[in-house]
Amino acid sequence: MTSPQAIANMTNSQITAACPLIELPMDLIVKILHLLPFRDVARVAQTCKGLYQGLIGLVYEHFRVRFWIPLGFGCATGNVSTIRRCLNQLGAPVDCHLPTDNGTHRWGDQTYYVVGGCRPLREAMQRLHVPAVKLLLENGADPNVTVEEASRQITTSPLAYAYRRGRESRRNVQKAKAICMLLLLEGADPRVLDPVKQLEMHIMLRVEHYIPASWR
Repeated sequence: MTSPQAIANMTNSQITAACPLIELPMDLIVKILHLLPFRDVARVAQTCKGLYQGLIGLVYEHFRVRFWIPLGFGCATGNVSTIRRCLNQLGAPVDCHLPTDNGTHRWGDQTYYVVGGCRPLREAMQRLHVPAVKLLLENGADPNVTVEEASRQITTSPLAYAYRRGRESRRNVQKAKAICMLLLLEGADPRVLDPVKQLEMHIMLRVEHYIPASWR
């Protein structure tokens, strides 16, 4: 029997020849994959476009009542397709609280030890995923502190957080600037910043290449 690890290293044509799995009915494939470790299931699904397309819909349906799992990791990894699917197909509330997931998770060459503990917008901002932040704001994410966040003693506004990230490292500057601009354009209250920073935000919106002095 061909192992999942071996299948993961094959081309599509080799898979078709060596593994009759993809020729089976999808409901039977799901039952077979259910017996494997999740990591091996993910590897198998990624090796064949047809198998992936058949499984992905079932995976999302499985998470319909636990939408925060794919939504949280979509925001953490910046996967806008996953975020969009969670919002549109699963009906995930855009500002829902994501339960904390502690563990070791690998996506590409990145390791994620803690995901969640906040709402989707803050998860995406924490990783400076600009397209994900843009998508969430376009779908109604609150650019200011929400009532639920206030009840959880989360008082730092998204704008103040994004500004702080711009000061941390030169590598963050362009992404932090983009996020600040997105937040302001979607109605973030600039008064959470002191007058000097408010002026910097005002200039940033009007001067394309302007960078606050404290970020340089």
